[in-house]
Amino acid sequence: MNLIVLSVLILTTLSTIVSTNENTIKGSSSVSTSKGYINETNVKEVYLQILRGRDGRDGVPGRDGVKGERGDKGEKGEKGESGPVGQAGPKSGGVVYTRWGRKSCPTGAELLYEGITGGSIRRRS
Repeated sequence: MNLIVLSVLILTTLSTIVSTNENTIKGSSSVSTSKGYINETNVKEVYLQILRGRDGRDGVPGRDGVKGERGDKGEKGEKGESGPVGQAGPKSGGVVYTRWGRKSCPTGAELLYEGITGGSIRRRS
């Protein structure tokens, strides 16, 4: 269907050019007035005008192109400036050890529990 419409459009354009330019163009031109036909240069121009559209603005966006090859690795950059000093952290911290079953703890340790504990293991046989 599109091919038929395009053909009709081309023929209409060509016949209009021939009829309007036949008596006005003289000497070396794209229209031959003595034989009544259009030469190859003019036909190419008409085809390009019809097929190209106006400045590409009316066309549908094309597909993405093929992804190119990965480029070479760049050089290492310069060392950046030091950032601002952060806030001081908590004074306490570190690992917390719970010393079960001891009667004495090292100096500086905090007593968490004092008393008796019990437990049992039930095994089925």
